Amino acid sequence: MKPWMIFALAFAIFIGVGIYMFGIKDEPENETKQEEKVIKKEEKPKFKGNVYETDLFSFYYPTDWDITEDQSANAAGAVKKSNTNKAISFSAFPISNEDLQEKIKNDIAAFTQSDEFKTNTLTQELKEEKEADYTVYSYEVTTKTEFYGVLVMKHHIFFDGEIAIEFTGVIPSEPKEPEKELSEEEYKLVTDSFQIKEIEDELETEE
Repeated sequence: MKPWMIFALAFAIFIGVGIYMFGIKDEPENETKQEEKVIKKEEKPKFKGNVYETDLFSFYYPTDWDITEDQSANAAGAVKKSNTNKAISFSAFPISNEDLQEKIKNDIAAFTQSDEFKTNTLTQELKEEKEADYTVYSYEVTTKTEFYGVLVMKHHIFFDGEIAIEFTGVIPSEPKEPEKELSEEEYKLVTDSFQIKEIEDELETEE
């Protein structure tokens, strides 16, 4: 092999290795940037539906549902789809942390220990989750019925230290008519989109 051919071959190998090495280095950076963008988008979910809004809080609910039994004075009522069992009740009330803990304890006892609800079982223990501006308490109670089978009663309470907002929904484990029964997705739309409003102090300190 002639010297110039050896030189050309060595030069080609050098260039090829360089391109390969730089290519390997660049690809993960690009992939990482793409992954970061996806994560950032997932951190800010966009909800679709109607918005229920008060001076205290807001949440989304399905577009073909209505607000019923609304009493704006104490923000109690329900979102419901007409002519179905799709419904989620809600209420807001001022309460101290100590009294709220006692209320939740008594509610669970009433649902699971009274003679009226002998078939009820606490299937999800009370769970406490800390958010930036409030605490979320949740638990589930199941009950057996002749017509609907096993029903799951979901409870979510959002508490900012002064006001509690409670949501309740009943979901059949094996719905006979899914188009008429509340689903997990519909319940999660309400609870996942829930937001407590920040109350700004309107009084400005004069300098």
